[in-house]
Amino acid sequence: MFSNLVPKKVFFTKGVGTHKDKLTSFELALRDAGIAKFNLVTVSSILPPFCEIIGKSQGLPMLNDGEVVFVVLSRNESNEHNRLISASVGAAVPADRAQYGYLSEYHSFGETNEKAGDYAEDLAASMLASTLGIEFDLNQGWDEKETLFKMSGKIVRTSSVSQSVVVDKHGEWTSVLAAAVFILRENEVNGKANPGASAINISVSAIGWADLKSLFSCVFSLSKKFILKVSPAFALAGTESAAIAESAAIWLFGSFLISSFRSFLQEVKVSADAKVIAAQAITSAFSLASLMLFTYSAKI
Repeated sequence: MFSNLVPKKVFFTKGVGTHKDKLTSFELALRDAGIAKFNLVTVSSILPPFCEIIGKSQGLPMLNDGEVVFVVLSRNESNEHNRLISASVGAAVPADRAQYGYLSEYHSFGETNEKAGDYAEDLAASMLASTLGIEFDLNQGWDEKETLFKMSGKIVRTSSVSQSVVVDKHGEWTSVLAAAVFILRENEVNGKANPGASAINISVSAIGWADLKSLFSCVFSLSKKFILKVSPAFALAGTESAAIAESAAIWLFGSFLISSFRSFLQEVKVSADAKVIAAQAITSAFSLASLMLFTYSAKI
């Protein structure tokens, strides 16, 4: 379905759930986070180059129920009465978006949202800083390192999402989670995932010029037969007039196809490569038809 598995977008979410069963409490936390309806696959902590960070409300409608979704996930659970538990995911984004960034998972006991979130940010930013060659003191506090990192001009943004909660007084299992949710596609229509657009990206790139030629030949042959049926004079006038009929059919069909395709591209977001390939294919066929039409017209 996808040409590669490099995520195009990412959003962050968090959740909490409580139940007498440990597994069910985690399921309820997933529901609270809005990601229970996906088949989640946990991955390690790289934010891909050019990966766009979007809001949860924008990201969730781009995923389909039952879809395999890659996440950087932090989770924690306990049934110990009055225990404070937390889970966090931190993010560090480089100034140069052609460079990859970092995501960090962190879970702890006895820490608030703010404290756990700061530590997760520190982890992500420190990993990115070491990759970018920024020198810093590991023993410095996060506030000092954050200032240093941003002053370097190489790290443009750090953030975190955290969920902490005190375990239910009745001693039921309580689960918390924080997650960075990746989206592989870059296409959407009215906020909904558009598998058709993704299929277009792949099929147009994959079928190649030979297949396109066969497709156009078939369609244009039918168009020519239609015109000959409608205008018998073409068939009676000889092969050159028949050729004009064929060219006219191609030209008319091409005009309609280009107009329709341009309108379609305005509604559906497809990759730049797919746009170029599809547009070149249609335009080339249209230009060829125009040339044939004028060439045969000049002979008569």
